[in-house]
Amino acid sequence: MKWKELINNSLHIVFVGLNPGIRSFETQCFYAHPSNRFWKLLHEAGFTSRQLPPEDYAELLTWNIGLLDLVSRPTLSGNELSPREFRTGREKLIATAKSYQPLWLAANGLSVGRWLSGDKKIFEYGEWGVLPDTTIRLWVLPSSSGRAAKHQGKSFTYADKLREWKRFHDSVCPPTV
Repeated sequence: MKWKELINNSLHIVFVGLNPGIRSFETQCFYAHPSNRFWKLLHEAGFTSRQLPPEDYAELLTWNIGLLDLVSRPTLSGNELSPREFRTGREKLIATAKSYQPLWLAANGLSVGRWLSGDKKIFEYGEWGVLPDTTIRLWVLPSSSGRAAKHQGKSFTYADKLREWKRFHDSVCPPTV
């Protein structure tokens, strides 16, 4: 079985995850593990009008949103991935982004943002920049994973994550009438 992408030529935002978890890979649904808050954050931050279940991920295209992963190999933890997999994944993802030209890539977690930017020293939540050798803007969000509950050694709650996701939404999405 092969992991997939959700992307087309008319997307405003493409959310980029690290890699599929085992549950997501088995169900072939993005962010399928019950402890992952991606779908809840997406809705509560204002990107979708309702909270989608993971199996309805393709509906994101109606909101001009896509989904990609930096690495396609499923693991229990991102710690199982090698630097070579990250480098190869980054090259492939940047080529895909250049081909489809979304307005924004939204890194779902600091490690994704750091790998995409090519600089592990930069990026905090809410920071954005332009991917090297492209015109594609990258915004770094707190990870939706339930495992990501600390930031700089301090507790980082769901409310903290939601605040950052809303800030991204309010900064890049045009107001609705």
